[in-house]
Amino acid sequence: MGYDIVDNILGDGDPLGKEIRVDGVPYTVVGVGDRQGKTLGQSQDNWVAVPIITYMQTYGHVDPMGIYVRASGGAESMVRAEDVVRVIMRARRHNAPGQPDDFEIQTNDTFMDIYKQFSAMFLT
Repeated sequence: MGYDIVDNILGDGDPLGKEIRVDGVPYTVVGVGDRQGKTLGQSQDNWVAVPIITYMQTYGHVDPMGIYVRASGGAESMVRAEDVVRVIMRARRHNAPGQPDDFEIQTNDTFMDIYKQFSAMFLT
């Protein structure tokens, strides 16, 4: 979970092991992310992550679904992680060989490209 949840709901003390409720469903806190601050005025610390199976059991299959992954070890690890994710997603979605992906994998490079395009509009 993000620090907005810790600061505004759990208060002082160690949050690990405490119980929170998300949409009325109880969860035990097992970790807290690093403080991210704000991006374009939007807090990046207001989030809760739950195991994907638990999410699907609670809410059913939702399309589209975002899955966030952080690969440590630099660019080479990220490329390998993308390849693994692509193989798993193609298999799960029954994409035939040669058929285009019917999903998106977005990386930091994707967002940097969007930022560059966006900022170029204001610099020209």
